Order: sequence, then C-alpha cells, then structure tokens
Amino acid sequence: MDRRELFKLSASSLLVPALTEGRLAPVEAQPLSVLTKPWAPRHTVWSLPQSPVRRLAWTVDDGGSLSSLKSYTDLLKRHPYLRMTFFVTSTYSTWRSIHRYLQPLVDTGQVQLANHTHTHADLTRLSSTQIGHELNSCRHFIYEYYGVKSQPFFRPPFGYYNDYVIRSAAAVGYYTPVMWYGTLGDSGSITGHRVVELAKAYFHDEALIIGHSNNLTASSRFDDLLKLIRNRALKTVTLNDVWRS
Repeated sequence: MDRRELFKLSASSLLVPALTEGRLAPVEAQPLSVLTKPWAPRHTVWSLPQSPVRRLAWTVDDGGSLSSLKSYTDLLKRHPYLRMTFFVTSTYSTWRSIHRYLQPLVDTGQVQLANHTHTHADLTRLSSTQIGHELNSCRHFIYEYYGVKSQPFFRPPFGYYNDYVIRSAAAVGYYTPVMWYGTLGDSGSITGHRVVELAKAYFHDEALIIGHSNNLTASSRFDDLLKLIRNRALKTVTLNDVWRS
C-alpha cells in the first residue's frame, strides 16, 4: 500500500493501529536515559487526551517543498497563537534552507520539531540497527541545526510500524510513536477544495491532524483552515504543550 492509498482509508480504520507482522529478534538494551520515568506516553498516540480546553494538534510531515515550508513559516509568524509540530525528514535539504526563517519559531516553542526519520524509509523492512540509524541521523540533524531534542516523539513513514519497530525505536529514545486521527490528504495530488472538506471532517477537539509540506495545496487554503479553527473555538498545540505541561 502506498501513501496515497493509506490516506484513502476511512476515519474508523485510521483509529486502529496498522500493526504489521514483524521480526521479533532481540534489540539492544535500552540506555539509562530511556529507562528513567517517561514524561510522554510509552504507547502509540492517535489523538490528544481530554482537557478542559478544546485542543487541536496540527502536525506537518516531510518537508519536500521549500516553498511549502516557507508558507507554513510565514503563516506562523503572521499568527503567533498558532502552534504546530513538524515531523522532519532530514535528508531533505529544505530543512537547512529554511533554517533562518524557522529557527526563531523553534526557539519560542511555537514550532516543535519531531523525528520522521532520515530518508523516509519503511521501518518495517529494516533491521534494528538500520532503524536506529534512520532515527539517530534525523535526531542529530535536528539538534545540530536547530539546537533542540526531538525525543521521544517519532512518526513512522507511511504510518507503517509493528512491535519490532516500536522496540527498536524505544532503544534509541523514541518511545512514543505518533499517528493521527485525521488527515489533510495532501501528501500527493489533491485539490484545495478537498483539503478543506477533510479539515471540516477532522478538525475537532482532541484531534491529531497530519498534513504535509510537499506542495502548496494546503497553503492555498490556509484562510479557510484558520476560519474553521476559530469557528470551532480550537486552540492549536504542539505535542510538548500537551505532555510537558
């Protein structure tokens, strides 16, 4: 199943983790830092916990388009109340190119950077060592370029994971896989009208939304998405906002 097929799944099917039959060979012992009391969930996250505040987590994956990343950065600068989590695929040079625009938002916490691996590989097809390399390469990039730690949140590319991936990721400090409740559907070709339709279906209290910075389709409808957030009295939050508070 490719990514476009995955996003065609119904909302009900997205709420069920797509566990794949995997290799269950032992992985390396977890470092002491991983064994300390976690502040984030040690399980897969599909939505936000209940809160008196109506919260929405708008997350953005990949970074294949510099123009798209710049449009998100400009949006966030124009609207300081907006908060987002970007899942970085560090092989894309766009994350280096956008650095001076994005860094101030990272410094204030308005943008959180999380791990989407180095090459966007299907982790279920890799060995434990390779999984560690994918996550650690992205982790080092985020820290070296932006000065922030990205553990423990990671998003497995394509949404593909299994028990072996979870254990291997936890062994290098990524013990919270982050999936999604709803999608903007913009990983590939889609109309702006369809993006708005999906937002209307999924922008709700406690929702965790996935979008992509690979094209300008969602950017072309930012005004509609912001209006929807305002009309539904939603407060956008990063993952750190939810679990570190």
